[in-house]
Amino acid sequence: MRKIVIVVWTLLFFIPLFSASAGDIPDNISDELRAEIRAIQEKIKKEGLTWEAGYNEIMEMTLEERHQLLGYRVPDEVKSIYKDLNKLPPPLLTNTEDCFDWRVLGGVTPVQNQGSCGSCWAFGATGAFESAYLLAEGVVPDFAEQVLVSCDENSNGCEGGWDGSAYNFFSLYGAFDESCMPYQANDSIPCDIDDCDVVAYQDGYMHVANNVNAIKNTVVITPISTSFTVYDDFNSYQSGCYEHVGTEPTNHCVVIVGWDDNECNGDGAWIVKNSWGEGWGRLGGYFYIKYGSASIGSNSNMPLYNISGLPELEYTPDSIYVELGPDWQTTRTVELSNIGDGALRYYIDGYTVTDQDSFGYYWRDSDNPDGPDYNWIDITSDGDVVNFSGYDDNGNSGQLDLGFDFNYYENTYDKFTICVNGWISFNSSYIMQWENEIIPSYAQPNNMVAAFYDDLNMEYGGNIYYYTNETDTAIITWDQIPDSRQEGIFTFQVILAAPNTIICQYNTMGPGRLNECSIGIENRLATVGTQVAYNEDYVHNDLAVEFMLGDAVPPFTWVAPNPQQGTVPPFSQQDIELNFNALNLPPGTYNGMITIMTNSIENPVASIPVTLNTSFTNIEGEELATPDRFALHPVFPNPFNADAKINYCLPQAGDITLEIFNLLGQRVATLYDGYQIAGEHSLTWKADGQSSGIYMVKLASGQQSRTAKVTLLK
Repeated sequence: MRKIVIVVWTLLFFIPLFSASAGDIPDNISDELRAEIRAIQEKIKKEGLTWEAGYNEIMEMTLEERHQLLGYRVPDEVKSIYKDLNKLPPPLLTNTEDCFDWRVLGGVTPVQNQGSCGSCWAFGATGAFESAYLLAEGVVPDFAEQVLVSCDENSNGCEGGWDGSAYNFFSLYGAFDESCMPYQANDSIPCDIDDCDVVAYQDGYMHVANNVNAIKNTVVITPISTSFTVYDDFNSYQSGCYEHVGTEPTNHCVVIVGWDDNECNGDGAWIVKNSWGEGWGRLGGYFYIKYGSASIGSNSNMPLYNISGLPELEYTPDSIYVELGPDWQTTRTVELSNIGDGALRYYIDGYTVTDQDSFGYYWRDSDNPDGPDYNWIDITSDGDVVNFSGYDDNGNSGQLDLGFDFNYYENTYDKFTICVNGWISFNSSYIMQWENEIIPSYAQPNNMVAAFYDDLNMEYGGNIYYYTNETDTAIITWDQIPDSRQEGIFTFQVILAAPNTIICQYNTMGPGRLNECSIGIENRLATVGTQVAYNEDYVHNDLAVEFMLGDAVPPFTWVAPNPQQGTVPPFSQQDIELNFNALNLPPGTYNGMITIMTNSIENPVASIPVTLNTSFTNIEGEELATPDRFALHPVFPNPFNADAKINYCLPQAGDITLEIFNLLGQRVATLYDGYQIAGEHSLTWKADGQSSGIYMVKLASGQQSRTAKVTLLK
């Protein structure tokens, strides 16, 4: 009996504005169709979009006939799986190239035409499985989509289906050659495969989270099936980068075969294989679509096929600590073991662990000695009441003028929007999103400041006020806004001060639903962000949080893997050298994370914390200069689920205490209480017996103290 593997995998600038010419519209089409195309072209020009519209044969169909092509139907019970998966933070990229294209690498099969049948689900699954088979076998297959349309009892043929159902069919019954049942775009064709040979059995499939990194990490292995929403203007797509703002349910299944970060004016686009024939559009049946546009990437699945079996990763050690003197070098070894019966492909990368995002933003709150002071500013008399045009539940203000320029993630804005649900956005889109997400998240809204992002509802009371001095300061206050379940009433505000200061203040909050919000900031591509809290007990009355901009995170250059990528045969091991180099590093402690990306099903991403301490004696035994400040470094890793490393420095010897407190102020652990010499020190907190939540680390010596926040996740 074949083993069916169906698992969830959490892996994980410029283009000219096209202007369609008269030659793009044939003379022999109807005036009605000509007017439709012209209207779309005007819309593209007016909104500054980056794609070209023109005549396609599909536009000869009526709107009803076009809609019949859109047969993607994801089951309700599966939607919750993707919803939970999409809440996970994006993984580290395994391939950081700005362009990747399986068309160039010979990993795609010819574009097919589903005809006037809503069988996109069958073509999406078949196209992705054909690519997986091609990459494994080196043979170009032509699997029969008609078999799925006629034989898959868990779908509705031309009336719609789901690619996951097709994958299950391939796993249980196999894929058949096109010659077995040639495609006829008709689901009344009897299922007749008794005399046909199975070409290949699929090994299952994996769900893929809808964020750019997760999708890239899977597409680099094999093309994947996915879904998006076809709006009426998509039918006239010719070339360029399609984009459409909207949140309608997805209705069409396609195959992502690559990406290009330079498309869409640098916003990036997926390269997608459609199933409307090679004559559709000007790209031979393919199209480019902006990341996140029209819900692209929703409900993605990666087909599994490997004729030699499945790899499985084990590795050792699980953490590395190195001490080096000035300009010293050394190596440590990581052993990769493949205990599976398939070839293990790996790629090793690393990054610096810091409390800043990669752009340089970080945050401090008024509970921290280095944080801002809480100073509530009442604008209920001086500010304007924001009008939500009757949409007091989930409403959006539309664009409002700041009156000055504000710098945010390397862009300058003078307008923004306010949502009832506790966030503002510098995007121009009119979005009314109520369900909070992890930050950053590719789900809308993006380019936002989330002060208290939750499902709030002004139908039960409260007002939102907006004030700007039109010079350098703007304030938005949510005043006594209840949540949708009326479990709490919330008063908080966002302060924007030119050129780039952001402060969120919390006046009276709760008592309920304080642990159901998102607080943080993210850029317009949702690729960089700083999260303060997500669905946890954090916010309280009389609290201020300031987002500050520092230098960008330095490159991760003090550890280099050798080799960086390769293949480990089944039931084999390979040693990876990690070269540590303290060249030009000042004395201090450096924290990083080595990530091993693999095609292992059970363990696709391995993370190894690495710490380099350069406060070490030199060869002659002379002690390095002692630290010049009393400091508690960011806890590493954070969040953590077992052990957390706490690094700190003492400018002079003395008695110190290092303690852990919960949010109730109760001491739960004492890691050190006694005399220590000056220098850099490191201790580990093993949080055995403690529950998940936020804890405070307190370092004290005499009259000096420092605190840091750490999150335990179990």
